[in-house]
Amino acid sequence: SSLAKDIKPGSEGLILLNYWQGNRNPWTDSQARGIIWGLSLKHTPVHVYRAIMEGVAYGTEHIMRHFKDAGFVPKEVCACGGATQSDLWMQIESDVLGIPICLTREPNAPLLGDAVLASYGSGVYSSIEEASLQMVKIKKRIEPDPEKKDVYKYYADKYIATYPQLKGLMHDMLDHETGTACRLSG
Repeated sequence: SSLAKDIKPGSEGLILLNYWQGNRNPWTDSQARGIIWGLSLKHTPVHVYRAIMEGVAYGTEHIMRHFKDAGFVPKEVCACGGATQSDLWMQIESDVLGIPICLTREPNAPLLGDAVLASYGSGVYSSIEEASLQMVKIKKRIEPDPEKKDVYKYYADKYIATYPQLKGLMHDMLDHETGTACRLSG
């Protein structure tokens, strides 16, 4: 991570589409596949490493744009899982989204979420919000750098435009490799 921190936002024009096992959101396409584009001789494995983190963040931004289009505008995101162990990755997420990323004291946040819902459902708390306020404790809050949000918007737009442009090629390649012409999604 320390070497990747020195690379400028956008990984010097490297875009990574992280559809390793298809995509479930916002596209529903089990045949979508990952792509690295913009690769040149100036790029190193560290660029690819940073582009992976940025690609995941661009995917989150794509989903957030759908939320915003539906009238839901999150003020912050609570992150969980292995990526939260990387300060750089969480900073990239925050910068791309333009909102704070909160890390919970409880590392197993999905179980904590289950407990919040169960406490509300069983009547311990009168609302999910009340249960969350009482049960979820924030360990760390990562604030976005507004200047990087503007830089990342360009790359996020390119990330989002990639799949529609290459969908047919992805499907053709998978059909060729698997010997099937099965279409599980549009």
